[in-house]
Amino acid sequence: MTWIEFDSFRFEEESRILTQDGRLVALAPKAADLLFVFLEQPNNLFTKEQLKRRVWPDLEFVEDNTLFFQVSCLREALGERRSGKKHIENLTRRGYRFVTPVFKHHLGDGKVTATPGIVSVSPDIEPDQGPTLRAPSHARWFGTHRWAAYSAAGIVVAIFLLVMVALGFAPAEHISVSRYTLLTHDGFAKLDSSLFSDGVRVYFQEIVPSGYTLGNVSASGGDTGQIQLPKGFDSIFDLSPRASEILVTLGPEGKARPLWVVSLIGGSPRRVGNLYVTDAKWSPDGLQIAFALHQELQVANADGSQSRRIVAMPGLVSSPRWSPDQRTIRFTEISLDNSWRTIWEVNLDGTKLKKVLPGWDNPPQECCGVWTPDGNFFIFQSIRGGRRDLWAIPERRGFFQRGSQSPIRLTSGNAAYSSPTPAAEGGQIFAIGRETRGELVRYDSKLKELVPFLGGIAATWVTFSRSGRSVAYISYPDSTIWRANRDGSGKLQITFAPFEANGLSWSPDDQWLAFRGRTGSTPWKIYLMPASGGKPEALIPGETEQAIPTWSPDGTRIAFGDVWSFYIFSSSSRLNQLWRGEFEGEAIEQCGLLRDFLA
Repeated sequence: MTWIEFDSFRFEEESRILTQDGRLVALAPKAADLLFVFLEQPNNLFTKEQLKRRVWPDLEFVEDNTLFFQVSCLREALGERRSGKKHIENLTRRGYRFVTPVFKHHLGDGKVTATPGIVSVSPDIEPDQGPTLRAPSHARWFGTHRWAAYSAAGIVVAIFLLVMVALGFAPAEHISVSRYTLLTHDGFAKLDSSLFSDGVRVYFQEIVPSGYTLGNVSASGGDTGQIQLPKGFDSIFDLSPRASEILVTLGPEGKARPLWVVSLIGGSPRRVGNLYVTDAKWSPDGLQIAFALHQELQVANADGSQSRRIVAMPGLVSSPRWSPDQRTIRFTEISLDNSWRTIWEVNLDGTKLKKVLPGWDNPPQECCGVWTPDGNFFIFQSIRGGRRDLWAIPERRGFFQRGSQSPIRLTSGNAAYSSPTPAAEGGQIFAIGRETRGELVRYDSKLKELVPFLGGIAATWVTFSRSGRSVAYISYPDSTIWRANRDGSGKLQITFAPFEANGLSWSPDDQWLAFRGRTGSTPWKIYLMPASGGKPEALIPGETEQAIPTWSPDGTRIAFGDVWSFYIFSSSSRLNQLWRGEFEGEAIEQCGLLRDFLA
């Protein structure tokens, strides 16, 4: 038996187990192989190519980013950031070397030897092995819903921030946030609900210039690394309990796609039986997979065998989450028209299906929840009052408490939070925060660059009146309508939160604005209001979602569309009529009469 000691660490060569002061240190297999190479020849300068050949001997090509990722994992496991001690030295454009003094022990041969850079000791008796060590196994959670924002005018920047939310725990029914820690600074957009952690690092999907990638950062923050995935695997569902593999799919989003497993330490992707999924999650012990297939929740063995339906829902099923004891599953149901989403709970045998938060919000907008590792709280995201926050449900109640307790709001501030992922040890939550900022710019053909316009206001849908004397725009990100003189002076706010606007059009006589608006999660509808301000009035009754309007040149009609048809609102001296023209034919059908908004 051979083991190596350095600083307060002990590394067993045969088992690749690393301990510090008798406590097991989590170390991924390839990071352990990298440490073995360093400890074999301490103080030796290894080039990147030498390290890649030693750690990945069976692969012809290994990305530099892959090596950088394993070096970062090893540094984090050795606590370089926490302790300030540097064990691995990086020499720019030359390579890496291990600089900490190393002592190598050989059991049972009775000899003591020494080699350059390493002291080798062979005791006659076996040292105290300490208590039995077992690698921890934890559930990881993340979902598959992606949220996007876009602008039709100006430049709008969405700043996605990976944050760590530190929680303060009192009795089991109380929870609060004690501090926020910013973890990433790379400026790339993070995909919502694609976030998970192995306790040492945090993994997330982000969009870089070359496309989708798997990003990672230390759980305490720092530089972001990237792991290149095989081409086409752009939807990541979960990280395995041993933190060595991920569940992914190949194909267009929104459709049932074949489920694959991709190793983070090398090797070819492999299919999970014949499973087709729209979302998936490993059980905490890694032996089963809960997966969504359109409107069904199903469970199968980890190899894809023995799949069975647990429940079928009227809406779409997403974000399956296992309870820590693996007896129940919670999942999100999304209405087919995407107007609401709510969280359900069901036993593994399909019994006791129930809503987690019945009647808490109307329409409900809860999504993507996850239990803390100890099972004391269920953390989820919800949109309430026009903002997205994280909330917690106390799961364990006292003897005299009955029924569900009200959710506790965890986050606040300017950022919108999503994708909650509790740390394996508890006490912290990783989440994606999004702060939106904007600047209106124009292209200067002489300077050949973008320069601020109208003072660089944060605005979208900037629209000048027909006369050119006035300008209207939608403020970003609060989605309120403002009107100003053409040079930006004389600003007047004419709609107010929580009413949101999206897309607007001036009437040819400069007197009216037509725009799309809504309050909360209600359908988008067409509204009319005087350009000088006033109360917005819906153009068409009912709850049909309507698209962005535009005026006819003569000011007598407004046209707008939805998914299946287009509509024309006609104004004449005698009556105003609502007309509907089908895309499939040329016939126009009169749908009703409206009072004269434009008289």
